[in-house]
Amino acid sequence: MRPFIRLLTALLLPILAFAATAQEQDQERPGRWYEVEMLLFEQRGASNTEEMSENPAKIDTTGAIELVGGASPASGQPTAYQTLPAENYRLRAAFNKLNASSKYQPLFQTAWRQSIPPRERADRIHLNGTSVDGIITIGISRYLHVSTDLLVQRDPANKFRLQGTLRMRSGEVHYIDHPQGGMLIMFTPYTP
Repeated sequence: MRPFIRLLTALLLPILAFAATAQEQDQERPGRWYEVEMLLFEQRGASNTEEMSENPAKIDTTGAIELVGGASPASGQPTAYQTLPAENYRLRAAFNKLNASSKYQPLFQTAWRQSIPPRERADRIHLNGTSVDGIITIGISRYLHVSTDLLVQRDPANKFRLQGTLRMRSGEVHYIDHPQGGMLIMFTPYTP
């Protein structure tokens, strides 16, 4: 009987280890909801050091998901891609520090909830506001993957294109840098 138990143990240990690894990875897999928040800002007095034409090419937003503003549905169930009210923002302290600084000026802040798809089928989300127009792409594999292509324009003399790619974990604030500004982004797990 002992050889049988040893054999059974030898066969089951790899299966149990695989199951534990799969369960750990499932915590970051699609189907899991997140609150996504981003804060875009400019550096005050920064000169445009990059070459950009007066009318940079418009970013292709065809087929991108539009964020929807408004109140939550009466059912109480979260609606994907629906913007959250400002009282739900977690980056308010960062906004206040940037706003109080003589070096930086917040330009655009938004937050929404969504289920994150696999990286190979990442969501293309259209961000559109008075000072920004462009795409943020979000997907997940082992980590959250984010890329941005945003045209940022406070006025005709102050504009720049913010492009960047991040690999990140939830619960941490991450930063995309540009000589004229930047973007803070944070993903927080959310249970619908």
